[in-house]
Amino acid sequence: MKHALAIVLLLAALSAPAWAKEAVILTEADNGKPRTIAAGSLIEVRLPGSQEAGPRWINRSPLGQVRLATADIRGVVEDGEVSATKMTEVFYFEAVMTGETALSLDYITGWDEEPLDRYSVPLVVE
Repeated sequence: MKHALAIVLLLAALSAPAWAKEAVILTEADNGKPRTIAAGSLIEVRLPGSQEAGPRWINRSPLGQVRLATADIRGVVEDGEVSATKMTEVFYFEAVMTGETALSLDYITGWDEEPLDRYSVPLVVE
């Protein structure tokens, strides 16, 4: 019985969800800079946003080598207080197959035709 429980626990640990892995973290400073990552890697993209109604980062990455796992919004702490206007938008991608692609996000409003900003990181997934 103890061996069966040990096997079940081992299998559960080996099949941990993607978001439980250590992530490659990309920020605004990585925009336009090529990166090489291993297949199976989790990629966390952190971009500045605004608490106000208006623009948001939208995933425009092509389907294939990476897939969007989830997205989140985090408050920004300034002087020990959560900012009323600043936030960080966080996107989690998983590198699911080898090849070349780009993580691409547009900062858009609901009323502008063109994005206010673009973010793109060329990726080689090995």
